[in-house]
Amino acid sequence: MIRVNLLPERFREAPSASWSVLLTFIIVILAVAGVGVAAMLTKFSADSAQANLDTAKANAEVLRVKAEVHTRLVREIDEEEKRMTTIKDIAQSKINWAKKLDELTGLILQDDMWIHELELLEGTRKAGPGGVRDFGKLKIQCFFSGTSTAPVNTFYQNLRSNRSFFSIFRDVSQPSANKRDIEDVYKVKFVDDQKLNVQSTFELHLAPRGQDLRKPNKDAKP
Repeated sequence: MIRVNLLPERFREAPSASWSVLLTFIIVILAVAGVGVAAMLTKFSADSAQANLDTAKANAEVLRVKAEVHTRLVREIDEEEKRMTTIKDIAQSKINWAKKLDELTGLILQDDMWIHELELLEGTRKAGPGGVRDFGKLKIQCFFSGTSTAPVNTFYQNLRSNRSFFSIFRDVSQPSANKRDIEDVYKVKFVDDQKLNVQSTFELHLAPRGQDLRKPNKDAKP
């Protein structure tokens, strides 16, 4: 049997929507929603990672500063222990070091140098090169203003030529002269034209007790 709908088109029942089209539409919506959720999660993870990175950098900076402070304190403790050892050695020595240090002060080049560290080293009393026995030495670490090495030689000559001061020593080693940025030594800011100075170390070897060496070695070259 054939049925013919004779109703005008405006009164006819609209055809039902296709289930496949509806299902596709739902899938598209879910996909878009999923992408949005994934994007939000990704942004949240990125923000969290950035926050963790910033925190880690801040903690690293704090640790770096603490490490620098620790290193400086350890260095200062070592220097103080050396000074304490030197003071004890001076106190136990039969040499009138108070007089010697006073004489040494008079040999310093005023306004041209300063003594960074004094260290009295105990000798082994064993014979070294040339058969000379080691009775200890006075080690003087100095800084000379500017970059000229001339003051180093002047101070060297002062040490050797002062008969009273040099009387307890048998020799003084030829000093070295090295340009140093004293900001690296003292960890304090200096004016640019005052940062670079000459560092030098003088080692005065003690003579045997009772031996008067007031006459320095004239053959030694400055």
